[in-house]
Amino acid sequence: MSTRNIVPNNDSEGNIGTSLKKWIKGWFVDVYVSGSITDGTDSVTVNQLANPTGGGDLLSTNNLSDVANAVTSLSNLSGEPAFSKNTAFNKDFGTAAGTVLEGDTIIPTLVFTPTINGTNMVEVSQESDFGTAVGSVITLTTNTTYFIRGIVDCSNRLLANTEGISVVGWDRDKDGLNYTSSGGDFITVDNVNFEMLNLKLSSGNAVGGEVVLRANNFNYGTYNDGRLKVLTLINLQFRGCYDVHHIEGFDLVDIQNCLFWYIQATTMGCHFKNTSKLQITSCEFVRWFRESTIPTPGGYATTSMIELLANGAGNGFGAVNITGSILHPQQTQNGIDINTGSTTGFGTIASSTFINIGLTTGETFLGDALTPALGAYSETECLKYDIFANQGIPNSSAYGSFYDSTSGTNTSTGGTTNWIPVEYGAVPVAAGTQRVSFSTPATQRGMLTYNGTKDIFAQISVSFTYNDITGGTDQYNFGLSKNSGATPVAGSILNTKAAGGVYQCVTIIFTDSMVTGDDYELLAQNDAGGVGDDIEVISVQFLIKE
Repeated sequence: MSTRNIVPNNDSEGNIGTSLKKWIKGWFVDVYVSGSITDGTDSVTVNQLANPTGGGDLLSTNNLSDVANAVTSLSNLSGEPAFSKNTAFNKDFGTAAGTVLEGDTIIPTLVFTPTINGTNMVEVSQESDFGTAVGSVITLTTNTTYFIRGIVDCSNRLLANTEGISVVGWDRDKDGLNYTSSGGDFITVDNVNFEMLNLKLSSGNAVGGEVVLRANNFNYGTYNDGRLKVLTLINLQFRGCYDVHHIEGFDLVDIQNCLFWYIQATTMGCHFKNTSKLQITSCEFVRWFRESTIPTPGGYATTSMIELLANGAGNGFGAVNITGSILHPQQTQNGIDINTGSTTGFGTIASSTFINIGLTTGETFLGDALTPALGAYSETECLKYDIFANQGIPNSSAYGSFYDSTSGTNTSTGGTTNWIPVEYGAVPVAAGTQRVSFSTPATQRGMLTYNGTKDIFAQISVSFTYNDITGGTDQYNFGLSKNSGATPVAGSILNTKAAGGVYQCVTIIFTDSMVTGDDYELLAQNDAGGVGDDIEVISVQFLIKE
């Protein structure tokens, strides 16, 4: 006989055991529960057991004992082991305090101020990063390198008047300073060492005499005129500005690989005054007009590009070296202008290119307001310069010549064996001189004098035709006196013999070392000293060439 069911009188009535009297164990094949399974405190339905929230399925094939096992329960429920939760756990996304950033958050560039070897590093992406302006002037901080990021517009002026200041960019096309105001010079350097690198400098200030950069270091009357500092400008662009710079003094001004272009200067271009050593290397001075007018240029600058000013109260330039650069003045602009009253101890302008295309009244080179063709290199301002191996302007090599093709004047060589200065048929005519001057010590005589300041080797060539006026065949000697000497310089003497009334040509070629003030004149001697044996010299050409 099968076991009978235990059935309550009505649905959902009756209990097996109580909360105080429990059965110890029960064995069942299946347990059907329409409500909850509870221990008196926590309850769960069969559905919740089969489909736990946030977990995997607790499969019917798993034993209930799996729930009590940490490994099997974590696996079945897709769970994870417990771990320590620090302060960043379960935070909201955001940028405020107490939140965390999402993975695609773009972090803005921040200003950094580390210190390296006692120098502060300050990143500048806006004008305020330089510091606070006082009276429209921001005074830069001692021992600080400012790194420029991007083009920074500045409405205030910048002042560097303490040591250890540098302003540096990474790319002169992308990093720079743009002055947007007026009322003074944009950047002022006052008696300190200073350097700028890898930047573009621009200014919309069109007030004449207000420059992008004004730098001074001098104390006239003291040792080296107080010029003890160094100004360094490397890989800069001065672009889109008006008056460029005025630099006075400094022991060394070193300008390398800089580009000066799209300039509209009206009062001054690049001014230099009384610099002890000026070095301009591999720079370009081109397109001095308004950039926005391309392809039909307009708004041209009207100043000289490089101008070496008169000394004034100072002692001039100690040494100037301008090499490997390109200058292209246009219309009324001048390339290099060495002013009257400027002096230089040692100067070199070499291996540069001077372009004259587009010039109207301007010049590629001026010395004391003269061009080389008009004797600029012979002027005091230019005498100390070696100018050579350039395109567009001649070398400064010394040369001078004179000539005369007139007959009729005799040189009184008869009756003496003394050396006599040769007289020509008329006053000789200078045919062109550079650092060599022509003079006439007496009527119908000619002399050339070297005026350069550099010791040189030069060749002296004298060609002339002469005749013994008596028709004789005496021996005549010719030579070159130096510094008005009474006898010729050894090595310059040429012995000839008269051709019995026939004119003959004589050429003397002599090379000599020359210093400032050395002069040369042709002398003649009648070796026999015959009375009346004078000579007539005609068709002379006298040349000195370095």
